[in-house]
Amino acid sequence: MGTPELGGTLIRPATLDDADSIGRVHTLSWRETYGRFVADPDNNPWFDVERRIEMWRSNLRDGTYATSVAVDESGIIGFAAVHATTELDAVR
Repeated sequence: MGTPELGGTLIRPATLDDADSIGRVHTLSWRETYGRFVADPDNNPWFDVERRIEMWRSNLRDGTYATSVAVDESGIIGFAAVHATTELDAVR
């Protein structure tokens, strides 16, 4: 997995303290992926970083997902979040 101090990437469980960084990464990835499909991404609530940060504070506090973060020397650069479903034909 590596260590951020040595130029590697560390994968670790997310903590509540990671909510701000996860929210920022989530917002930037949504903007990069979907921003071109939205007339005004600067004012669209889906791209509001504070909304995403609050969502991740709630998710991490409540244990909504099993969440891990990827960390390098610059901080959190990615995340993954999963949870079990009871739907037999769940597509995601």
